[in-house]
Amino acid sequence: VTREYQPDLTNISRARRWVSDELTAWRAPRELVADVALVLSELMTNAIKAGATRVTLELVSDLSQILLTVDDDAAGRLRVRASSSAAPGGRGLPLVTALTSGWGVDAGTRGKKSMGFLRTVRWFPEAATMRSDTD
Repeated sequence: VTREYQPDLTNISRARRWVSDELTAWRAPRELVADVALVLSELMTNAIKAGATRVTLELVSDLSQILLTVDDDAAGRLRVRASSSAAPGGRGLPLVTALTSGWGVDAGTRGKKSMGFLRTVRWFPEAATMRSDTD
């Protein structure tokens, strides 16, 4: 499923609500919903702060994992930087790293796609017997 948002920080709460509603409809546990919503917040915030003029979210699952993609038209790449207690930022990507089984960026000529993979086997043990295309 996809959804497009105007690149405004006030839309992050709307996007979190959308992803939460979608995952709840998929019968995902609350803890997983919260993790995906937080990853979405961090990736969408990065896109907006980088100057995106459009942000498109995509949520896909094959039961063994959830793929969240934030597609934007902002230049630049995501990178983890050292954070300090005095710095106002720098904590988002370490959170994404901690909550996902992997994340990455596909940089294009007109922006980038930031992706986070969240394994679901912890919540859906039957998914352990499924083969994922990304394995």
